[in-house]
Amino acid sequence: MRCGVQVDADLLETVLAEAAGQPGALPLVGHAMREAWHRRRDDTLRLADYRATGGMRGAVAQTAERMYDEAAPAQRKVMRAVFLRLTALGEGTEDTRRRLSRRELEGLADPHEIDGLLRKLADARLVVLADNTVEVAHEAVIRAWPRLRHWLDEDREALRTHRRLTAAAETWHELGRDAGALFRGAQLAGAQAWARMHGSALNALEEDFLRSATRADRRRGHRARWLTATLGALLVLALIAAGLAFQQQADAEAQRRIAVSRQYAAEAGELRREQPQAAALTALYGYRQAPTAEARGSLLSAYAAYRSNQFTGHTGVVNAVAYSPNGRTLATGSVDRTVKLWDTVTDRMLGTLIGHVGPVYALAFSPDGRILATAGDDGTVRLWDVQRRRLLGVLTGPVGRVMSLSFSHDGRTLASGSTGNAVRLWDVATRRPVADLAGHTGNVTAVAFSPDGKVLASAGEDRTVRLWDARTHRPLATLTGHLQPVYAIAFNRDGTTLASGGGDRTVRLWDVAERRAVGELTGTADRITALAWAPNRPTLAVASYDGIVRLWDVDSRNAREKFTARVDSASALSYAPDGSALAAPSDDDTGTVRLWRAAGAGPETVGGRQSAITSVAVSPDGRTIAAAGSGLTLWSADRPRPLRTLAAPHGLISGLVFSPKGDILASVHADRTIRLWNVRTGRLLATLRGHTNTVRQVAFSPDGSRLASVGDDRNLFLWDVAEQRRTAERKLAGSGSTVTYAPDGRTLAITENAGNQGTVRLRDAATLEETARFTGRSFLIFAAAFSRDGKTLATSGTDHDILLWDVPGRRQAGTLRGHASSVSSLAFSVDGTLASGGDDDTVRLWDVAARSTTAVLAGHTGGVLSLAFWPDGRALVSGSADGTLREWYVGVEEAARTICELSRKGHWARTARGVPSDWYCK
Repeated sequence: MRCGVQVDADLLETVLAEAAGQPGALPLVGHAMREAWHRRRDDTLRLADYRATGGMRGAVAQTAERMYDEAAPAQRKVMRAVFLRLTALGEGTEDTRRRLSRRELEGLADPHEIDGLLRKLADARLVVLADNTVEVAHEAVIRAWPRLRHWLDEDREALRTHRRLTAAAETWHELGRDAGALFRGAQLAGAQAWARMHGSALNALEEDFLRSATRADRRRGHRARWLTATLGALLVLALIAAGLAFQQQADAEAQRRIAVSRQYAAEAGELRREQPQAAALTALYGYRQAPTAEARGSLLSAYAAYRSNQFTGHTGVVNAVAYSPNGRTLATGSVDRTVKLWDTVTDRMLGTLIGHVGPVYALAFSPDGRILATAGDDGTVRLWDVQRRRLLGVLTGPVGRVMSLSFSHDGRTLASGSTGNAVRLWDVATRRPVADLAGHTGNVTAVAFSPDGKVLASAGEDRTVRLWDARTHRPLATLTGHLQPVYAIAFNRDGTTLASGGGDRTVRLWDVAERRAVGELTGTADRITALAWAPNRPTLAVASYDGIVRLWDVDSRNAREKFTARVDSASALSYAPDGSALAAPSDDDTGTVRLWRAAGAGPETVGGRQSAITSVAVSPDGRTIAAAGSGLTLWSADRPRPLRTLAAPHGLISGLVFSPKGDILASVHADRTIRLWNVRTGRLLATLRGHTNTVRQVAFSPDGSRLASVGDDRNLFLWDVAEQRRTAERKLAGSGSTVTYAPDGRTLAITENAGNQGTVRLRDAATLEETARFTGRSFLIFAAAFSRDGKTLATSGTDHDILLWDVPGRRQAGTLRGHASSVSSLAFSVDGTLASGGDDDTVRLWDVAARSTTAVLAGHTGGVLSLAFWPDGRALVSGSADGTLREWYVGVEEAARTICELSRKGHWARTARGVPSDWYCK
């Protein structure tokens, strides 16, 4: 070289390899080589010098960290403020560099101190100074320096507030410091609150801006007080003026809090679908500002979203599957953030595990099957009691996605592979990390203990498979040969062979004892994502990203069968312990898992989305929920799980009602029949026939002895429940739409639709003679409900409105407006709250006396077809055309307490994105 320095060939090879295919690599290489130059011991640049700098990406981080460590405490604060200003926050994208003028740094510290710091940063090639501007030299500083990442991530909402303040101050300055550009009201209050906590981060212009805005605000207050003083000559007028001023101030503050409350309610609504935990905390913050109807609905909706799919299969793609050691339970994890447990004999759901705040990618049962470990995008590992379906503990520490889990042979140790280059080992009993096995130079994608528990294997994006002594944690071997990242590994049943697969579309077979390759399986068209050995034969299931699972006979090296499945993660294949079935996610997005059995046999299906839930009912004791659509299922209300599926005939079920004692369930079927079921046993008691057209609704009398039914055949029938026979009937003037008993059992309310008009008729429950008629509604009626005292009857239909009828006065008492479409369902709670469900996909809660909405419950993606309150009124359930059954708590304070408790136990503030910086549950 012309400078008299030699460069080792292995250094050149390493630099070229790291820079290959990396956009913008030249500045990073230059920085690393410059640092290596300073580290050289003689006239030769060696690979060790280069590696000591951290390499192409690590050198920048090392340099930045060294500069920070060498800085005085005061300079460290300035350095933090400078780099935060030099970073543009991404909105769903990565953070990027931001060019700023030197003027923006004025006021952060003494000008000489800032100039000296910038020169040092420029000399270290961390920033670029040009044309009175400052800019990060390369975005690798932002992405590779952990300390800066921590600063950016610890309070992003505060940083966004600061950015808005900076932009407003610049605009004010460009407009000649026009007073009209100053913050006021809620904007000023928010900026002042931020400045009280982060005042040292303000530059000179921002301080001037806030000071001017505060003075202007004070002047406005001074003018109001001056006006009061000028009117003080007259005591009465002064008192009136003072009272008005005070009221205006109170009103202004109240309006500000209401505006803030509504703003947070809207933000929670945007977060609810993807981040329900963050939505719940955001909504709670807004509710504490002001208990508006929007905030109340947002809070209850967010809490319901967190628990939304307990009564259904997965509502998103399944990422992980795992059989329990005895084969009787199958666990599935999904992008819908839940884990579900299934009975493999009946394919019935046993329960739903809720807690993760991101997609679930990894599952593992303990060897005794009592504990299930789950992990995913939120960076936590959660341990669950399988029998009780309760959370045992949360293991925190991994950064980023956890992609793989494996229990040791004795169940005492859990291994996890995640973003980062170490395998973490946990003590299951104490829930504490016991070791980090470092060696990989890229993310750890898969981990697996050998069946005898002596060896732990790990795979990584560094294209290697590493073997570790499970007892001493000592590295045993590094298996090389793969040309691309390795994504999946699996031991065979006796632990003598390890299979590995990855981006090079090849499965490699390794002799574990000899630490050498003994074969390979080729022919896969895309990267390999998961592997699973059959327990009782030399068959290896190989899944690839193109949606194909191949079953290889390892002895003959032939692929015997193949089928389609969506296997995107290493945990998405699992053999039953007896080898009778292979579980894999369906190749569609229905949240279904398929169990593939012997060749030629079609797969069984587990889970998946349901058809519309047309009717729901809650038993009088609140312990059982009935839900129907194309099938009829009874659910346990406590820790929701299906109790039994009743043998109902094929076809739509349009109505359900429990008897007052809760021992009988009546269901309305598309075959024009009504069926009575024993709730405890699920046995069919009777089939009531007589209607000649569609039956619309049935109702038990308060004493449970009679059942009333109406239908499109314009008939009203009364049935003796004990004798299971019809005892009375009346011909109606129109198609019977609803039938409802008054709470005292003396009156029946029947709604009839004829032409395009609905009519409400009150009839004597004993004689069926008409006693009153409510008319004037020129729209069809779909729903009717009595209040608990029987004095009010609510009806709804196609005209978006709910009509309230004064039953004793035989007149219309009021109208409730708010729904944007037809209102299909109504239900009164024990405290008089009215709930309504509409085709606008919402449930509304009403204060009937005030004729006002108290909350709008959102979350369904289809019309709400049926509603039912718990007997104590604390919650209600809704069935929707979107195929889901949702439980909504209506007590806001109870929901708030539960949210805070869950947020602390589940570490929501750390794992959920979008939580307000001053969230209420701290």
